[in-house]
Order: sequence, then C-alpha cells, then structure tokens
Amino acid sequence: MLALSNNPARRPPDAQTFAQAGVTGVTSSNLAAINSVLAAVDESATNTASEIQAVVDTYNQLLGGADGVDNSQPALSAAQYQLLGLSTVDTAAEANLLNDAIDVMGTSAVDSQSDLANLARIVQGIMDTANGTTASPALTATDLALLGLTGVTADNLNAILAAIAATANDGTGVDSLSELQAIVT
Repeated sequence: MLALSNNPARRPPDAQTFAQAGVTGVTSSNLAAINSVLAAVDESATNTASEIQAVVDTYNQLLGGADGVDNSQPALSAAQYQLLGLSTVDTAAEANLLNDAIDVMGTSAVDSQSDLANLARIVQGIMDTANGTTASPALTATDLALLGLTGVTADNLNAILAAIAATANDGTGVDSLSELQAIVT
C-alpha cells in the first residue's frame, strides 16, 4: 500500500508505485502536486487505495478546472475540498467562491497543497468578514488580488472589507468573484 507520512526520511511514491497500488490518474506532470496534497491529508483518510484514488480524482478534477477560462469548473463540493486537506472549506458558499477563483487560474496557481491552503485561507477570511467576524490573519489587498479581484488597493481595502461585512452572514453575497468584484467596483 502507499504509505505516506510527513517523515522526511520516507520518499513519496512515484507514479509507478501509484499504478502498482491500482491508483490511476497519477502522471509525471501531476505527481508532485498529488504528493503534496497526500502528505497534508491525515493518514487515516488515505490508508486504502480507494481513499487515495478519491483524493487523486478530486485533485485531477481541480487541476483540470484551473484552465484560465471562466467556464464553471472545477465545481468541487465542500466535501471534496476537505478530501484535499482543506478543512476550512466546509460550506457551499466557500466551495463556490473557491471554485470560481480556481476556474480562472492556471494550474501553476494550484499545483501544491500550500497554494490551495492559501486560497482557502483567503476564502475563509472573506466568509468570516461577511459573517461579521475578523479574519485572522487579516485580509490584504494582495490576498484579494491573488483570488482574482482587480482594483483593490491599500487605500480602499477597509471600505471593501466593510462592504463585504454588510453582505449576508451566510456568505451568499460573496460566494462568487463577480459578486466580490461588484463590491470592489
């Protein structure tokens, strides 16, 4: 079986090892990305080939959706994001916003678990702000730009955050880039 751990002495599996375990969809081009996600996921959630296959399939769906084209992809659910180790993505509104942001990004923007975790942190910060709580760490203009918003500056950031806070507490007023961009504009 594919034993993954955070032990630096253990080498992550290669594509051939995944194939020998019966896990499909791992190639040389996505191997590092998949290993980065598997290394961040609790081992108890990836101790069978079928569990690993679910992570691989989900991540491949995400990578396929990160095509730089606004075409409603990758369309992952909150549960699928949690498979990828993003436990803070636990509502439909959060999944919708993360999907919308990833949809217009290229794969290089989401080809590691740390990239995904940073995007999830920003999404969580937006949802916290909409819910009337303070994002921790505080959101920055750079964070909002990384998500895909334009026109955010240090000078208008506080006004934008106040406008986000004035939306519905359930995040439905900020669960898409178009809604957020309208707030910025």
